[in-house]
Amino acid sequence: MVIDGEAYKNVGIRGKGNTSLSNVASMNSERYSFKVEFDHYDSSITYHGLDKLSLNNLIQDSTMMKDYLTYTMMDEFGAAAPLCSHR
Repeated sequence: MVIDGEAYKNVGIRGKGNTSLSNVASMNSERYSFKVEFDHYDSSITYHGLDKLSLNNLIQDSTMMKDYLTYTMMDEFGAAAPLCSHR
């Protein structure tokens, strides 16, 4: 896997969740969500300290902002929230 020019070997990649896969199929799309596990085969591999990434296809969010805004607000309120990015 290559992210921003940085190569990572022997990472685990899989489709994300049964519901997500069902939604993609029912919408006749090929836009899948993925889970990436950097430490799946080698526990010493991380991506800048993260062992996992969840790549959401945002297929049902035309604004592509729902997850980002929700997680950002949760963090501001002091609730446990995953790291997120909007690009």
